[in-house]
Amino acid sequence: MVPAAPKPLPLVKHSDEVKATNKRAREAIRDADFEELLTSVLSQRLGGERAMKEACEDSRKDEPVEVEDRVFGDLDGDGYEDAAVTAFSCQAGQSPPDLLAVFKQKDSANIVELPLDDMGNASKFAGEDILDNLRGPWRIEIDKGELVVRYLIWAPDAPKCGDADCTADFIYRWNGQKLA
Repeated sequence: MVPAAPKPLPLVKHSDEVKATNKRAREAIRDADFEELLTSVLSQRLGGERAMKEACEDSRKDEPVEVEDRVFGDLDGDGYEDAAVTAFSCQAGQSPPDLLAVFKQKDSANIVELPLDDMGNASKFAGEDILDNLRGPWRIEIDKGELVVRYLIWAPDAPKCGDADCTADFIYRWNGQKLA
């Protein structure tokens, strides 16, 4: 009787392959269709698809939303990238982008919008409305788990900033429920 050949060991992914797969999962949000996602956000904010179509009816833009900028980083501390995206809606005219949304990939099929604190809640400082004369969001970045939203300051009495643009930065941090 001939001894049976040993059973082959199960195939194991090489550690570089595992790292690549994990890295790909952590960066999956980069493949999202942000134009479609922001069109949905705009529709929701305007009260539905019909309201959005009416609002965009006289626009010179071909689509309801035109993505301007997208940045990636982990905002909620789960190890997976989130995406902050700015866009021009059909209502933007000549202004800077008028839409800002943050997205998270829940699983391979679901992307959700992360709640972002309304700036109006914190707009009063020393008796003045800090949102007066701001235009934007002009630039966004994710730095060390924080969302930085930079607005241009446009006002006749705005401070002179030399060659640099006068800006105001708003920094959002994840508080466990929303970016505040």
